[in-house]
Amino acid sequence: MLKMKSIPNKTIGSKTYLHVDFLPDLAPGEAGRIADEERLAKVRREQDFDLVRIDSTSACIALLNYPAFLHDP
Repeated sequence: MLKMKSIPNKTIGSKTYLHVDFLPDLAPGEAGRIADEERLAKVRREQDFDLVRIDSTSACIALLNYPAFLHDP
């Protein structure tokens, strides 16, 4: 179960979105899942993606790229 009360995020339905700046603040298990996905997809945070979407009802993690996210949400 994903617990991010102190980490800025947005939850819509079963999906939680968070910026890569806050990935180091995740619990080790969640951080490890995301790191595994990065390796599988052969992408690098901040260069290839800047937002992560985690689905609490499945094992789905999406690595999203919104280059202007911090300036034009």
